[in-house]
Amino acid sequence: MASTMKSTPVPGSLEAECPGGLDWAWESLGECVVNARDKVSIAFGVLSIVCWFIFGIPQIVTNCMKKIPDQAVSPFLLFFWILGDSLNFTGAFLTNQLFLQVGLRFNVSVWTVYLYTYLRLMHLYI
Repeated sequence: MASTMKSTPVPGSLEAECPGGLDWAWESLGECVVNARDKVSIAFGVLSIVCWFIFGIPQIVTNCMKKIPDQAVSPFLLFFWILGDSLNFTGAFLTNQLFLQVGLRFNVSVWTVYLYTYLRLMHLYI
């Protein structure tokens, strides 16, 4: 007769803390991702960071090398900043984060849209 004893998961491991969760999300982010909503939230958060790196870092480096960081803000930078902030806000909303965190992300998104609109209008009228 075969033994039917189950092994007890190690405390702090994925099996103990987040059964059925994504291993990479648990190991790298410390997040328990088990359903579609969690996966979408993680995807939006990671996409937000990728957008910031792809479009933010080269703009900052170029502006600092030309020594005109206050004069050269690309519309593409602001557009993708808006996209990244929107995805960040959506991820915060989907994961039911604290009101302050969701509000802060919303506020940053609104200010970025304002800056983008202001830049576009100034470009049209100058």
